[in-house]
Formats: sequence, structure tokens, C-alpha cells
Amino acid sequence: MATKKKTAPKKTPHKTIVNPSPKAKTTALAKYLKPAAAVVKPKKGGAAKLQLPEPVLSPVASALLTQANSIHAQVKLLEVTAATLPRAQEMLVQLAKGLKSLEADRQFLTKPLKDHAKRIESVYRPATERFEAADELLRNKVLDFQREAAKAVAEAQAQLTEQAEAAAEEGDSDTALELATQATTMEAATVVGRLASGGGTGLSMVSDFEVVDFALVPDEYFTLDHKKIRAAVKAGLTEIPGIRIFKTERLSVFSGESAEKANSDAPENISYPEEVERISSEA
Repeated sequence: MATKKKTAPKKTPHKTIVNPSPKAKTTALAKYLKPAAAVVKPKKGGAAKLQLPEPVLSPVASALLTQANSIHAQVKLLEVTAATLPRAQEMLVQLAKGLKSLEADRQFLTKPLKDHAKRIESVYRPATERFEAADELLRNKVLDFQREAAKAVAEAQAQLTEQAEAAAEEGDSDTALELATQATTMEAATVVGRLASGGGTGLSMVSDFEVVDFALVPDEYFTLDHKKIRAAVKAGLTEIPGIRIFKTERLSVFSGESAEKANSDAPENISYPEEVERISSEA
């Protein structure tokens, strides 16, 4: 009986996908970035931790990295002359397109995380603010009590000392000694100490400050707002005391794309892995 020869499965060549749809890219990246986050419990006590997957380059970013390495190697060897200037300009356009695509891909991954983190902060903020408000209110009340208690003890000590001195002048040494002892042994209720629960409170002196005359504060304690200055210069301001405003050359690069295409979330002419290609073709 003749046996059939086993033939190797036909390999499907990678196809070049130009600007896959957002749905296709979302599906591909969701599969690419597995596993998801997980809660990890420590072996020996301690609090559980949320473990996120290690960040990896997406298919788009991996292709862009390869492209960037290639262009970088060419740039190192390129000598700009009249003959090679068009090539240099074309490479600048490619670099600009690559940066736009890379930034769009990065934003695609990081923006949802940042937005989600902001939503978590907003959900937790009311409870945090209520805890902090109660803590500040009660701390102030305890400190006020401590100050009033110390003030009352100081006044009582002064009165006992005065009485002890008067008794001593009258020759009643026993009464004078008793009053003086009472004055020196008086103690105010203190907030320092541990509680039965194991917690406690204490007092410490910390340095703080307040501005009483802004004009007298030395310059070393001020930070120049470069962002604000740059915005003012860009808006047309030509004179700022102590700052030189001047013109400088800057090479502008135009990608030649429309605004819609320039903001695309994927670069042109990028070969996706076979799995991503299949997902994209099904979308």
C-alpha cells in the first residue's frame, strides 16, 4: 500500500498592512499584551500586591524601532552635500512620520491607563479628604487641650511658688517646703504616651515658615518659570527685563500628510506578525 508523503504546511507570507482600523489594532494589541494584571499574595504575611504585566513593545512599535535603527545607521554614515541633501530631507520626513506614529502608539497604550488612574484617584479622594479633615481637626483639638493644660499648670505653679515664698518670709518653713514641693511636682495631662491598643501619640518641635515680606526673600529661593517665558516670547513679547530675546534657526520638517493621516495611530508600510495580520484582516 502506497503511503502518502507528508508535505510541510504552506507558509503564508507576511503582508504589509497600511493603517489598520482602530478596532483591528485594539483586538491585536489586547491579545499581544496578555497576561492581564493579577493580585499576588506574599508567602510570609504582608499585604497583597497588584502585579501588572511587564511592558512590551507593540507590533507597531517593534517595527518602528527596526525602522529607527536602520535610519540611525544611515544617518551616521551620511555626509550632507548638495547631492545628498534631498536624501537627508527625505530621511527627516521619515523620522518625523515615525515619531508621530510612535507617539500615537504610546498614547494608545498609556492614555487609558492614565485616565483610569485619574478615575481611581477621584473615587478615593472623598474618603481620603474626610480622613485628612478629621485628622487635622482632632490634632488641633488635642494640641489646644495640651496648651491649655500646660498653661493652667504653669499658673498654679506660679501661685504655689508665691505662697511658698510668703510662708518662708513668715518663718513657716514647713509650709513653705510643702508648697514648693507641690509646685515642682505638678504635671499637666500629657498627650505623650502609648495606649493599650499599642498605638500612641507624641509631641515634637518641627521647623516651619511663613512669608512676611515677599520683597525681602533672596533670589536663590525663586524658580524661573521657563515655560511661562517661552509662551510669552512665542506670543510676540520682545522685551523682558533681565532676559535676552533673540531669533535662532530651526529646521522645520513637513511630513506631507493630511492632519487626519498625520494623527493616525499606525505608520505606513509596516509588516505585522502573522497573528496580527489575521486579526486585522478579519476586522
